[in-house]
Amino acid sequence: MAETIKIAGKAYPADVAGMLKHNTMRNTFGNWIAREKKVLLPHIKFAIAQMNNADGRHLFQTYLSHDVAEADRIDLPINIYSILDQEDKSDTPRAAAFKAVLNKAKKFTLGPLDHYRPEFFESKTFRDLVIKLIGQTDAKKEAKAQGIKDDKALFEIMILTNSDRKDEAIKQAKALVKKEKLSKDQEASLIRQIKHGRP
Repeated sequence: MAETIKIAGKAYPADVAGMLKHNTMRNTFGNWIAREKKVLLPHIKFAIAQMNNADGRHLFQTYLSHDVAEADRIDLPINIYSILDQEDKSDTPRAAAFKAVLNKAKKFTLGPLDHYRPEFFESKTFRDLVIKLIGQTDAKKEAKAQGIKDDKALFEIMILTNSDRKDEAIKQAKALVKKEKLSKDQEASLIRQIKHGRP
């Protein structure tokens, strides 16, 4: 089942397949990989090529073959690699055979992207996307409406809330209530908004 993450009240794909089909999430995830996880560049390129229906032999020759430079290659276990290599060297390579073996190899081709997803969602790159999508001016307006002086603290709470980290948002909201000596009603309103959104 496809996973989603809510940002500013709108659902965005959060699983690898969904992110790669979504322009904003694909670009953000790809930029993060290019900056923070260069070792995964062949994986994301492979995944996008596969999603765009590149044929199996092309995928093998471009991303998996030992003829490809190490920095651009995804390494596979020898038992899987040898079947693909044999098929590639065959006089009559079969598309169906490539497809079947590459499906079995997903753990090695796409698995690492999935493994690092949680790290991506904790990253500054993802946080910057959330900031861009919710807009800092909203925090200033909201702070004024609720009688909160520290709009930056409220903005931090909004970022956490809008990137599905509600537990941390509630923790910081309680600290803000204490710091600004807000009323019980203000605290209840703030926490209700974190949990359920604006009424």
